[in-house]
Amino acid sequence: MHTIGEKMATTDNSPESLLAKYGKLQVKLDLAGFYQVEAQIEAMAAGLGITALGLERDIGSLSGGQRTKVLLWKLLLEEPDVLLLDEPTNYLGDVHVDWLSNYLKNYKNSFIIVSHNEQFLIEVTAVIYHLENQTIKRYSGNYAAFLKNYEQSRQQLHQAYEKQQQKIQRLEHFIDKNRMRKAKQAKSREKMLEKMDQIRKPGSTVKPQFSFHVHCNTANQVVKAQNLQIGYNAPLFPGGSCLFVP
Repeated sequence: MHTIGEKMATTDNSPESLLAKYGKLQVKLDLAGFYQVEAQIEAMAAGLGITALGLERDIGSLSGGQRTKVLLWKLLLEEPDVLLLDEPTNYLGDVHVDWLSNYLKNYKNSFIIVSHNEQFLIEVTAVIYHLENQTIKRYSGNYAAFLKNYEQSRQQLHQAYEKQQQKIQRLEHFIDKNRMRKAKQAKSREKMLEKMDQIRKPGSTVKPQFSFHVHCNTANQVVKAQNLQIGYNAPLFPGGSCLFVP
């Protein structure tokens, strides 16, 4: 567009082809939201609390949490087809979490979230995938709906388990009692029992166990420091010496 504009500025009678091409490019930029880019950048920066950090500031001077916020800002501006967010509310204040919730509610593409923030999940999710007993089950609705439906499904599973256990006991009792007198019928019940898809007892999820083997003794001194300061512009901990022992 700049090149076309320069050509038209140096020509007394601009060819209609240049004007038409300039107009097409103008429409293309308008439809792409080109003229709203700067405003969008600033609005997102304010929503995530990045404006207070200073938009002209070098990223190398930011803390780890601040850099994480900047990366989130970058991802949201790129608007990928599938946005993957792992604990996106970390390092965000309540106001900024509210802003992110509203943004995701209106996000035009798909997004997948892993988060421990229940209220945030209630606000933004439409589908929950729950992993339990080596099985993934899909629940429609937000996190609050998932909790309700999950409890109902657990109760139904418990009832189905109890009902099946009663049936198994009846079959086993019949087989033991009639193994000799009614061998054919007992054999039929045995086959029925073998083919039965038994329901796992609810609440019998195997809990993970961890074991760490230490191959060396710990040091007597963990950290020894002199003239230590903790903080940024204004130190939270003034300079001094310290010693940490196990």
